[in-house]
Formats: sequence, C-alpha cells, structure tokens
Amino acid sequence: MACQVYKCRFPDTHITSYHKCGECGDTGHGRYECSRNNKGSYDLENKLFFRPMVQLKKENYCTIQNCFTPSTHSASAHQKSFGKYDTIEGPDIYGIGKTAAEGKEHIIKLISGKKGTCARIYWGFAHFICARNNNGNIEVNAFSDGSEEDLRQFFKGYIEITERPRSAVQMVYKNLLI
Repeated sequence: MACQVYKCRFPDTHITSYHKCGECGDTGHGRYECSRNNKGSYDLENKLFFRPMVQLKKENYCTIQNCFTPSTHSASAHQKSFGKYDTIEGPDIYGIGKTAAEGKEHIIKLISGKKGTCARIYWGFAHFICARNNNGNIEVNAFSDGSEEDLRQFFKGYIEITERPRSAVQMVYKNLLI
C-alpha cells in the first residue's frame, strides 16, 4: 500500500501526496481527514502528520507516454492535469512550481549579459528567488524572509536590477480567478 490516506479505496495506484480528496479536491488527504468534513472522529494530530512516505512499487509506475511523474501514480490513476511542475510532494494544483520556474527564467533574462548584476522575485510564502551574474556565470538561490543577512551577502558587490515581474502569489491568485 503506497497511499496512507485513511480508507483509501485504491492504495496501490498512487502515493499519499497524489490522493485527491473527494470532499475538497485538494491532494494529500481524504474525506475522513479533510478539515471540511472532520467531525472529530479522526485523530488528525497523530495520524495525518506522522504517517510514513511509502513509495509506489516500480511495477505500478505510470506507463503513459511523456508522464512527468511516473513514480507517483499508476497509469490507471494518471490525470490530464498532471504536469511538468508536479513533484513527489504532489501535483502543482496552485501553480506555485510553475510560477517559480517562470519567475526564475525572468530574473535570469534580466541579468544575462550584464556582469555584476543581480535580481530577485518574491515567490510567495515569505521566499525570494534570487540570481546574480558573477562574471558571466548565473548563480541562483532561494531565501526566506528570515535570512536577510544571507540575502545581503549574496547580493554584496552586485548592482540590483529593480525591474520586477509580478510576484508568484499575484500570478497564482490571477490564475485562480480566471
């Protein structure tokens, strides 16, 4: 059993992070664990957060051509919505991975060909994706709000290009409203 969601009907077809809740539609939990449907009969504190990460057996991997995450689900559990930004932590349903990749591409374009420059984009969840052009070599790093000193050190001696694309959070909200 790869899926550890309580009372999952098809536990050998997907890992826990790819279990789609029938109540709210989010992934990583089921109806009994869902905060929308929890009537106090399920011990969320001890069971939801401390369950093991069980891998799918290789013979159950997805065989759909060009599947980006075949080790997370079987062919019978494959969905059209799965994409290249999905990870073992689950599908990129809110577009966070996609917007982070697009933001990273944008700041790299800003500093490409401009030695001694740097740029950053707010990724959301108190994180920044930062890049600097170190004599033609592009170096990328991520920083959280709590690491201002590390960010200052990363940018020390570089000229920051201040043109900034929309933050990842704004891009996600825009995508959710469409």
